[in-house]
Amino acid sequence: MESRRHQLTIAQKISLIATSFALPIAVLAFFVTSAIDVHIDFGSKEIQGNAYQRPCESLMRSLQSH
Repeated sequence: MESRRHQLTIAQKISLIATSFALPIAVLAFFVTSAIDVHIDFGSKEIQGNAYQRPCESLMRSLQSH
C-alpha cells in the first residue's frame, strides 16, 4: 500500500482528494433537492385543497342559513 501511494503523481493525488470530497457533496445535493421537491409538492396540493374547500364552505354556510 505504501509503495502504491508513492507511485502517484501530484496531479493524481489532488484528483483523488477532490473526488473523495466531491462524492459526499454530490450525494448531499441530491438529498437536499429531493427534500425541496417534496415540500413543493405538498405546498401545491395544499393550494389545490384550499381552492376546493372555499366553495364548499360557502355552500355549507348558505345551507346552514337556509
